[in-house]
Amino acid sequence: MPTLEDTLKSLARRILAMDEDELVRLIPKYRKRMDNFTPTQEWEESVIIYLIINGYRVKSAQFVEER
Repeated sequence: MPTLEDTLKSLARRILAMDEDELVRLIPKYRKRMDNFTPTQEWEESVIIYLIINGYRVKSAQFVEER
């Protein structure tokens, strides 16, 4: 049975394999949902998705800066 850390690592690998431009295009959609607070699972998921995409962007910016 996979551990929580195994699951997170698997998720990270899957996200890293995605197209960055496509992810970035999703930011306004999830930012809007996040800004419109409702105590629902959809709102919670929107916050996590928004932060994941921004984490990807931070990683990319750091990668470019270090080159």
